[in-house]
Order: sequence, then C-alpha cells, then structure tokens
Amino acid sequence: MRSEMRVCVAVCVCVAVCFCVCVSLYVCVAACVCVLPYMCITVWLRPCVCVSLCCVGCFQAQTRADQDAGAFGASAAIESFVGNQCAIRRADGAVMPTGVSPYPAVLHAHASARKWDDAIRLCRFVKENTLWACLAALAAAAKELNAAEVAYAAIEAVDKVQYLAYIKTIPTVEGRNAEMTLFCHQIDEAEAILLTAGLVYRAINMNCQMFRWERALDLAMKHKTHMDTVIGFREKNLARFGNAHETNRKFLQVSRAVAVDWDKINEKIKAELEAERSRPGAVPYA
Repeated sequence: MRSEMRVCVAVCVCVAVCFCVCVSLYVCVAACVCVLPYMCITVWLRPCVCVSLCCVGCFQAQTRADQDAGAFGASAAIESFVGNQCAIRRADGAVMPTGVSPYPAVLHAHASARKWDDAIRLCRFVKENTLWACLAALAAAAKELNAAEVAYAAIEAVDKVQYLAYIKTIPTVEGRNAEMTLFCHQIDEAEAILLTAGLVYRAINMNCQMFRWERALDLAMKHKTHMDTVIGFREKNLARFGNAHETNRKFLQVSRAVAVDWDKINEKIKAELEAERSRPGAVPYA
C-alpha cells in the first residue's frame, strides 16, 4: 500500500509538471489515478508508466483517458473517487457526480488474478487503444509475454512486438525475466537477475548494448572473462563514428594487455550460448 501511495505522489508531481497546473486531488482506486487539472478529468490507467517510462511520452498518452470537465467550473475539486464514480465539488460548494469508464478496474482485476485470456477478451470487446495500452503495461510488468505481445500488436507498436518475439527465443527463465525487466527500463535490476543466475556473459552483453561500457568492462574484469569481447564491441562502436578514438584510460590500459581476435571472441560467445541452452530447466517460452 505504501508503494502504491508513493506511485500516486510521483504521478501527481508528473501531472502537475506536464500540465503546468495544480492538481486539486487525486485518489488511487484499483491501481488507477484520477486527477482534475484545469477543465479536464484525467484518469491514468497505469500510473507506474508515468514513473518508470517517463521518457516515453507517447505511451503515457496511450494509458491516459481524458474527458471534459468544463461543466464543473474552473475551481472544481475531486471529492471522492470510488469504482468508476467520481464526485466533484464545484466552487459554489455543490457536489456533482460523474462517471468514468468501468473497464480499467475490471482489467486490473483480471491482471491481478493472472486471467490474461479474460483481459484480452475484455480489450477486444471494448476496442479502445487506452485499454490495450494498459494491458500491455500490465502484462510487461508481470512478464507475461503472450498477452503483452497481443496488446502491443493491437496498438501497432511493431518494435515492441519484435523485441518480445526475440525474448521468447531466450532459453532460460532468468534470461527472459532479465530482458523483460530491461524492457520496463529497470537496467540495474535486470543485471542483478543475470548475475544471480550466473549468466555473466548476458550481463556483460546487456551493458554493452545499453552503452554502459565502463560497467561492462568492470564485470568482465571482476569475473575475468570476456574482456576482449568488451574491447572488441567498444572498438566497433567507435568505428561507427569515423575518426573517433579511444580516450577512456581504463579501456586504453586493458586494450594494451588484451588482443582482440574476433574468431576467438565469436567462439566464446557461441560456447556461452550453447552452455545456456544446456542449463537445467532451459526450455522455450510456452
């Protein structure tokens, strides 16, 4: 409950910043947040998106439902928010009820019970992109790849559908969980999952893919493996920029002691992936 309230506070700050207004009151019901900026009722169907995916502005908009509140006046405030009923107090003291969509609460209930087929059926019945986007965020957070793939496809997020298809090909549960955590913009948590599972190469490669070069080299040096891999990937990345040269002292020092032989690097990577596929419990995602 405390974590939910922290999310609500963070969302309230985000809304105030985005709209440049003072939010009169916000109440969290069924993991939704209802706010009342100027002349508009806004319901955030998945508040965590504002916090964890704050850089993806288009996805914020897709998980937000707006409706006109001009009839309540400029100084109106939310009195209560229960179920899909919102009571708004006008400036003259009169309390007027209004309704918001009941479907987000139902969708959150299905997701909490892990009834993903029911959640998908609900979204197909309602046919609203905001609900599909909410399902996509819920399924991604729950690491439910099939439901997330269907939801992202419904809102035509082709890049995310392709990435989810790639995640399905990873043979280990830990590897898939780490990629889904990274998908939700939680890089440190994804790295921790990989290291705890002993998937050191995946952790190093993930940091290289995210351009966290120093962290990748630190891991390679700590575990005494794949230092040449990190140096090789770093050199390839610098080569993309034409006349760019290495200036990082740590990389310069390691590159003098390590020879980059791509035949050996590719053999090591192949061996790492084969070892991962041979781990106990390594099965394709069903």
